[in-house]
Amino acid sequence: MELKRKHHILLATLTTLTLLVIPVFAGFQEQKSRIVSADGEGTLRVGKETFKVNAVVAKLLEDGTAEITLLTDITVFISGTWKRSDSEKVIDVSITGTATKGGVQGSGQIFIADDGKSLARLKFQALNKISNRTVELDFVAK
Repeated sequence: MELKRKHHILLATLTTLTLLVIPVFAGFQEQKSRIVSADGEGTLRVGKETFKVNAVVAKLLEDGTAEITLLTDITVFISGTWKRSDSEKVIDVSITGTATKGGVQGSGQIFIADDGKSLARLKFQALNKISNRTVELDFVAK
């Protein structure tokens, strides 16, 4: 009987530990590539200049690279890196450059819509190291 009781305690302990560890490993799943986009309204400020943003496409690659395209009067390409935040609907973005791969550094966040496939909002702030101008974006999907 004593052996049977110890066996049940051991089994209960292992089951509890397994249930505690599985969610931790689920959080560390590999990042998968995804493309999120949206039409909407936003403002891109580059120094004193302001551009109306009509649409955003964010390509988030499996290797952690982010390619963001802003559709304004001109098309703006931004590059950087991304990682998941504590929330499944928020992606942290580090801005490391533009199409020319240099000069702009900053950070921001992509907010994913409830459908999990489209972009709900994009905000970032960066500094152009060459011209010393701030670059800010605040975009909200329709």
